[in-house]
Amino acid sequence: MVDLLGTADSPLHFPHGIYWCVRGNEVPHPLVQDSLAEYAGRLDWPVPENPGRPWYLARLTELGMVTTAPPHTPTRAGLLLFGRDPQVTVQIEHTGGRETFAGNLLHVLDRTLTVLAELNAPFRLKGPTSLTVRPFPPAALKEIVANALVHRSYDTPAPVRITVGDQSLQVVSPGGLVGDLAADRLGEPGVRGYRNPVIADFWCAQQDGR
Repeated sequence: MVDLLGTADSPLHFPHGIYWCVRGNEVPHPLVQDSLAEYAGRLDWPVPENPGRPWYLARLTELGMVTTAPPHTPTRAGLLLFGRDPQVTVQIEHTGGRETFAGNLLHVLDRTLTVLAELNAPFRLKGPTSLTVRPFPPAALKEIVANALVHRSYDTPAPVRITVGDQSLQVVSPGGLVGDLAADRLGEPGVRGYRNPVIADFWCAQQDGR
């Protein structure tokens, strides 16, 4: 394996075309490449025609995913989002059994939404005008799951637990209120708190701020 940075004037190598290795922490290169390109597009950042090591490193550093000082090791947020080793776990329980996914946050989020989409199968609602509906609104489902992963506490290895019933969905995400945020003020304009600001900012930009 090679270091993400190599040397100041050497090309960036991708072992087997799959992973960067930063101080022993493997980071999937295609995931970093695609995610940063999409992020840059959302924010109208200029992207070179063939971005190389310096461009990716600069963007990762600006986003707080790699330390600014050499040897430029990945931060906790960088490993949670892009790391190869399992960093995030989700358990889904439904009538067909239990499924568990572990990996980086982006991988686990994608797998979780794929399974939930299958469980959230459409059906025909009879009436004067028949409609095709789903048990849960897909957009709301995505928002709930993303919030559970982005804003959870990573001080504990406990998984995010999702229980899907015929007419119910329960999501349990580790962690309570952030800092001095009071429960009775939730929902008030301007009242907010972020447990994982680097991850939250990245996810928000990925979704066009939605």
